Amino acid sequence: MLTLEGTIRNVLTANFKEKKDEFTGEVTPATTQYKVQIEYTSPQPSGDSKIVIDDFNLKCDDNLQGYVETYRKLIGKTVKVPVALWKIDGKAGLAIPKASLPMLMTPRAAAATA
Repeated sequence: MLTLEGTIRNVLTANFKEKKDEFTGEVTPATTQYKVQIEYTSPQPSGDSKIVIDDFNLKCDDNLQGYVETYRKLIGKTVKVPVALWKIDGKAGLAIPKASLPMLMTPRAAAATA
């Protein structure tokens, strides 16, 4: 499993109302989605690096609020979080697997991995 080390910048909430498809009549229930913003350094082909802030969806079947609160408590802190690599239609990216929790990095541990 890959891990991403970065600083949690924010946890975002988006509420979506129930929708009914006008053609099929299919109803999509109201949902709440959570995203975490993580700032990290990304190496570039030139040898330089750039700072990236990415949004990652947070998904969990049980105790979603407690799961999201774990991330909220770590805003402004450096963490390591498991990530998965995905590729769709030639585009690639990272995703936090369902119910994956961040690991707080101590200053000593963060310095050792830099």
